[in-house]
Amino acid sequence: MMEIPLNMINDANRLSIDKNITMLVFNSGGNFYVESWYHMFEMPSRKSYYDTITDSTDRITRINKVVVFLESIGFYKSGGPQVLGGEFQGSILDVDYNIENSFTSVFIPEVVIRVKNNLMIEISIVKNFERRGYSFFYDPERILQIAIEEAPIEYKRDLKIKNILTK
Repeated sequence: MMEIPLNMINDANRLSIDKNITMLVFNSGGNFYVESWYHMFEMPSRKSYYDTITDSTDRITRINKVVVFLESIGFYKSGGPQVLGGEFQGSILDVDYNIENSFTSVFIPEVVIRVKNNLMIEISIVKNFERRGYSFFYDPERILQIAIEEAPIEYKRDLKIKNILTK
């Protein structure tokens, strides 16, 4: 694992606060630099080494934070161990850290959340024969807001409480 200079992490955190946007640390030819998450659109397969949302430099830890969040709002890896229940509940056991992983919810079956290994998120919603999609860097507030908008009325309350508790 490459050691990211502390000044790069500090710059990313400062810029994130100043610009109110998620900042990432990238590496090109051995040189680290800071850019906003929009930089990922130029080359979607690009890998960042730090982001101001997960506040971690370890790739596995960063992905696990995303998975734990998704599970906390009722989304589990498609075909994952959630069907086993009990001690096997939770999809971290079944996450492949090298590819895209899809997450679904029994409460909001119209929504599929895809997490790429660089933490880019793609959300697909198919409702009433219409398809909508979103693509952005991991942002728990945005994911939660989309889930609240799409959730059936009986599940909206739980998601809204979760939203309040995460702020």
